[in-house]
Amino acid sequence: MVVAILTASTVAVSGAVESPTVGISRLGLSIRLDALSTIMLTMIALLAVVILRNSVKYLAVLVAAWIGTSLGLHGLLVSYPERRLAVIAACKKFPLTRMGEAFLVLGAALLFQKFGTGNLETIFTAAREAGGGWLVLRRSRSSGRVPVHRRPAEVGQLPHPWLTD
Repeated sequence: MVVAILTASTVAVSGAVESPTVGISRLGLSIRLDALSTIMLTMIALLAVVILRNSVKYLAVLVAAWIGTSLGLHGLLVSYPERRLAVIAACKKFPLTRMGEAFLVLGAALLFQKFGTGNLETIFTAAREAGGGWLVLRRSRSSGRVPVHRRPAEVGQLPHPWLTD
């Protein structure tokens, strides 16, 4: 939302702004900020704020989004089956990531069992009041970024460097 407000301020003061073209010759991509793009950016940012404010309260939504994102990243790894080393890396990553997600679900179940709710605000408040020391259970396999590949050639086949965990 801050970016949308800064963009609107810039357009209001300076008028339409366009970045240099990135590409070959005059064919490529650039960013143009004008009144219409500022309005669209502000609407999208406002919608994102509303969605985040309402969905951050729910543990189940968080778990489902995390797992869905992970499965989507796996789809990126195997999107080019002719890249044999990328598929090998994906095959190594898949079971370990599913194990991490199983621990995430287990952690969510334990939180629900302890607090009787999936509302994160309630959980955080209770954890703060209790000292928060027990809230160490987390998805460390993926958060720790432990590499499960052995050869640098496999990493070179990945579409993005952040897919190497």
